Amino acid sequence: MSPRARLLLFVSLGLNLFLVGLIVGGLTLGARDRATRGHAKSRSLMSVAERLEPANRESFHALLRREAEEARPRVRALRQARREAATAVTADPYDPQAAAAALDRARAEELALRRELDREVLVYAARLSPDERALLGEALRRRGGWRPMRPGHEPGRTDSAAKDERSR
Repeated sequence: MSPRARLLLFVSLGLNLFLVGLIVGGLTLGARDRATRGHAKSRSLMSVAERLEPANRESFHALLRREAEEARPRVRALRQARREAATAVTADPYDPQAAAAALDRARAEELALRRELDREVLVYAARLSPDERALLGEALRRRGGWRPMRPGHEPGRTDSAAKDERSR
């Protein structure tokens, strides 16, 4: 493998790891209630939940807590796959197939988690009024998607240690 091809491979791998990290970070750590920080039109599911009617708010919080708890072992597996990819990249001799396989596992798990959360939210949306469903639609329109609640996060509590994610 030429030095240029190897450099391109490392750059590509680095970018892929960065993107996976951003997405996984959004899945596991990204659910902040921006509404309490003055961001009334946040795309987080928790922010949407805070704007629902009280009865729906509580059941939606319960749904998000359940989904986050169920996702916890899979998020650990996803992180493990990313660690394996990093190990494969730094191994000597270098094994690009092992690195690619680990990244593929991480990506597949991340997409599966997002798909399942989206489906649960859409099923829940059938119980909402048209105005409340419009809140979910707004969250989808703004920046193309929503962020789930991270495992262990308590509804209504802001996490002052979390950095505010800016528009891209």
